[in-house]
Amino acid sequence: MNLERILRKLAKGKTNGPKKTLKVLHIPTSGVNAGGITKFILDTMGELSAEKKLECHILSPFNVEHSLKKRLNNLGLSLVVINGRTRFPLGYFSKLLTYLRKNNFDLVHVHGSSSLMALELLAARLAGVDVRIAHSHNTTCDHKFLHKLLRPLFLRSYTQALACSQAAGKWLFLENDFKVIYNGVDLQRFQFSERQRSAIRKSLGIARDAFILGHVGHFNQQKNHTFLIDVFQKIERVMPNANLLLIGTGSRKDQIKAKVEQLKLSDKVFFIGNVTDVYNWFSAMDVFILPSLFEGFSIVLAEAQANGLVSFAADNIPPTVVVTSKVHLVSLKKSSKYWAEMILQQAGVEHHLSEEEKRALKIFDGHEISTQLYEEYLTLLAK
Repeated sequence: MNLERILRKLAKGKTNGPKKTLKVLHIPTSGVNAGGITKFILDTMGELSAEKKLECHILSPFNVEHSLKKRLNNLGLSLVVINGRTRFPLGYFSKLLTYLRKNNFDLVHVHGSSSLMALELLAARLAGVDVRIAHSHNTTCDHKFLHKLLRPLFLRSYTQALACSQAAGKWLFLENDFKVIYNGVDLQRFQFSERQRSAIRKSLGIARDAFILGHVGHFNQQKNHTFLIDVFQKIERVMPNANLLLIGTGSRKDQIKAKVEQLKLSDKVFFIGNVTDVYNWFSAMDVFILPSLFEGFSIVLAEAQANGLVSFAADNIPPTVVVTSKVHLVSLKKSSKYWAEMILQQAGVEHHLSEEEKRALKIFDGHEISTQLYEEYLTLLAK
């Protein structure tokens, strides 16, 4: 079925009245936060909403920070919060079902990393939503017993499976079919900027010739900040002008702060918090470090590459995200001293990408990813 026929079919809608735009609901099961899932939703839906291609609603099972609410509003995305998914799942399910029945959504797109997405997908099915997407964003989860218990129900609850990588798809959908849609990057925005490099260093009181390492991510077990601090300690012993930028927030932030204080590194480690212009902060760094215990895709590693930034990541990263020579994969079985030695060998390497590397990065182009997702929606709704 060609695109023109798909659009004609959608224009008729599910009711007798005309329907001007596609009405979509996204449910990030981890909530609307500063993580990669939210970024994927905001980047793709923000662009498509601006182009008037669809009407996007986002449902968060947890409270949302004011700054994110403001950003959603600026993007023209509607937000509703229904609490209780973790503590009162039956009550949450009931409220979710009522909300879905009151709204005539064409499609419900659920994001997560486990079979617990069955909760939202089943509610959508009972509410009469014909197109239900399960989208895998990681390669493991924190609640493996419930994940295994709900898997049979989950595998019957969706109509289309998407994943951010092959590894994430195989983890959640096993041998069942799924389609990979990468997380997108605004390649032009993430280009290296000497002006931003100087401005950020000056604002932090860091010398122009200082060696800056950086990390972007939630303060949680997955991101492995404890090991990251151990690596930085080894580097700082050899290179006293080294500094570390930690961008993000999370439940383990205070624990990591305490470790930094214990190691007497407080004047070298900067806790930046969440930022809306992370693309500028990459330019301020000399090396990006990502020692995650697991990753479904790692949008931040794609962004670091777009900046031309030398990066060191754990070798469990999905290989599809590594498309430039800037990335060095190191086993987490290696010691923090070994990581430090490898990183120090790259000190002084400039932000630079070959023309071939720039072409390779285009598979992550944010505009192309948004278009790909929109066309996937149209195809599914036309079936």
